[in-house]
Amino acid sequence: MDSESSAELGTAEKDSKAVEALPKVEQPQQLVAKGTEVKEVDSAQQLIKEKQRTDECFKHMMYLQADFDNYRKRVESEVAQLKQFSNEKLVSNLLSVVDELELAIRSAKESKDNELLASGVEMVLKKLQSILGKEGLSRIQAIGSPFDPNVHEAVSKVPIEGKDEGIIIDEVRSGYMLKGKVIRPSMVTIASSTKDSPTEREENVSA
Repeated sequence: MDSESSAELGTAEKDSKAVEALPKVEQPQQLVAKGTEVKEVDSAQQLIKEKQRTDECFKHMMYLQADFDNYRKRVESEVAQLKQFSNEKLVSNLLSVVDELELAIRSAKESKDNELLASGVEMVLKKLQSILGKEGLSRIQAIGSPFDPNVHEAVSKVPIEGKDEGIIIDEVRSGYMLKGKVIRPSMVTIASSTKDSPTEREENVSA
């Protein structure tokens, strides 16, 4: 091998090493693949974020729906109560008229005067009671019933033999309920134990 050939071979080897030392340039296909992978990662992260936001919005809407349902039920209940007891004041005012008519009938029957007038008043009373009954008015049971503080108001106690303590023996004023609600309690007299009678206490002291 002559000197020129050796020189050329050395130069070629140097050029080859220099080329290998250069940074590798990626092919267009490789760049496209990497770009696609990056986009896919970004899209996946964006989808996760969107799903989280959607879930939060859905939960918020569910809370709002529950609040609205509770508000609607409360309003419907209040409206129903207003409709049910809208005439309570009118009915309560008419009770005094009922009381006066009942008193007039009792007075007429006791005096035995104006029986025809008493009969006419009684017809009016029955008509009024019928109208009020259609509105949901009902009389509270009193005489003979056990005293109930929820519907009765005791005005006095009377010791009576043969009567259990707390039994209502007289009604001073009638009580009424409107659709199950007490609008006026019965004013009553109830039986008490005979042991509490003043006469028996005096006898015990004198003995």
